[in-house]
Amino acid sequence: MERLQVNEVLRDLRERTRSKAGSGGAETGDVHPPSRDELLRHRWDALEASWTTIIKDPAQRKAVYSAYSETVPSHPSVIFYESMSGAKIMDSPYAICDEILSRPDVYGADRLHVWSVGSDERIPPRFEGRHDVVFVRRHTREYMYLLTRAAYIIGNSVLPEYFVRKPDQAYLNTWHGIGYKTLGRTADNPLGASLSVTNMLQATHVTSPCSFMTETLLTGFSMRHTYTGMLAEVGYPRIDTTLNATDAEKERLRKHLRLDPRKRTIVYAPTWRDGAGRDNFDFERLDTDLEALANLDVNAIFLPHHIMTRNRDFSTVKGLVVPPSDTNTNLLLSLCDLLITDYSSIFFDFLPLGRPIVHYVYDHEKYSAARGLTLSLDELPGTIALTVADLLEGITDGLSAGWEPSPAYRAAVSRFSPFDDGHSSSRVIRWFFGGDDSSVRLVQGIGARRRVVFWGGRMEGEAENAEFLSRVRREVQRDVSDVTVLVARSVSSDDTVVAALRDLGPSISVVCRNNYTFGMTEEEDHARGQASKSEGRAARRLYDRIYEREYRRIFGDTQFDDVVLHPNLSHFWKKLAGYASA
Repeated sequence: MERLQVNEVLRDLRERTRSKAGSGGAETGDVHPPSRDELLRHRWDALEASWTTIIKDPAQRKAVYSAYSETVPSHPSVIFYESMSGAKIMDSPYAICDEILSRPDVYGADRLHVWSVGSDERIPPRFEGRHDVVFVRRHTREYMYLLTRAAYIIGNSVLPEYFVRKPDQAYLNTWHGIGYKTLGRTADNPLGASLSVTNMLQATHVTSPCSFMTETLLTGFSMRHTYTGMLAEVGYPRIDTTLNATDAEKERLRKHLRLDPRKRTIVYAPTWRDGAGRDNFDFERLDTDLEALANLDVNAIFLPHHIMTRNRDFSTVKGLVVPPSDTNTNLLLSLCDLLITDYSSIFFDFLPLGRPIVHYVYDHEKYSAARGLTLSLDELPGTIALTVADLLEGITDGLSAGWEPSPAYRAAVSRFSPFDDGHSSSRVIRWFFGGDDSSVRLVQGIGARRRVVFWGGRMEGEAENAEFLSRVRREVQRDVSDVTVLVARSVSSDDTVVAALRDLGPSISVVCRNNYTFGMTEEEDHARGQASKSEGRAARRLYDRIYEREYRRIFGDTQFDDVVLHPNLSHFWKKLAGYASA
């Protein structure tokens, strides 16, 4: 692999920022060469204000990113990571990065690891002071520059809406859990989650921990009939941290949390309730439950959902341990003798340990109806608790000397954790970076059939919509093609169209484009304004480039064998459709 020095990247970065990057870019003028320490920290006084300041204007963000996307070359030694929109350095991207850094003899040391992170407090001590790891804030120029500079991108959720993967970039999406709660496109939401879909379709590689989650990805994120990348069942790299935690690592964490070594340790990790706020979330019940746990003769750890911490300060709760925000959850699970949760997918991470789980689901009927769940109570491994009394009894039974996993528990491990053996990170690295798929289970049949896209756009005209949707149904009934329907978000107000898409269900994929204004460089914006005046081949090429990049933002590398246009499409939708087939 081509060697990349950190100084080389940052020197190039400094030179590029002397001039404007898209609309609103600041002229930095001449600056003196920074010292080595300044380079390694990616900071120097002359660029601090413009380079590290978050760009608040959405239009300016798109312009800056578009400019970098068109001018900054990707480098094979730069890897860009992001977990949960930069909220925390965590999850499978962290496990992959940690594996690479821990084994330079196997993976090489000539890489620059770039992390999107919300604040310095979120940086794990493991990464502090390293010359080969740098940290950037979302929506800053340095974030956008290094996102386009990276040849490899690894994320567990969604990148910004303006993100467009360049053809020479590889993008791995590991997602961040197993779909115990409904995800993406469902009967209640037939248009799906637009940003999640476009991120998945742009990914070149997607991981799944099991066939159950594979089905969720294919249906919920409209991948089944549209995706042309690679999807592999390989296990979640983050669970390696739980399974491979050393005695020394666990002891350090015990001391850090001030746990009593003579006592068993339990963790309570409830999820948030959708739509609940400070005034209608049942904090009174939570307080009662926490008090009951605090009175037990155990190390009781409370792991609140991050939205809970916005509404309540839990750091001073008596009798409970509330881990600091930089605590690695998967390492914490390795210490846990018993897990209590409700509707959080954290229990899937705990399953491979074969230890007791209590599902405290006092509001199951209400929550299931409001949010949607994919597993019934009898499919959950462990004890079901509907009251505080049930909860305390489940804890007592789980911590008893005679407890062992039931046959149903063991069956759940086989169903949900078949690949979690402590080596998922190394398998993913070999596959993503080296193309070695010998140790992953590739999902077959993706992109194998003829692909047809029905280009609906805004779906205007009652008679035209009826005929268009009839053609979709006829194509589905022929069962010789993978069928995708592209619509604008505005069709959500048309009950007839929404009902038709709901009725078609998983027989089609639906890609819904939000009301999104183009991302353009200054040159492209000018060319677009002059498009009707035939300004020449160069201007026309700039104008076309806007649409080409927008198509890639929605569909990535996917091309269709046939494109069926709605009869009432505007110029915008017709021109965008021009990039849907080779």
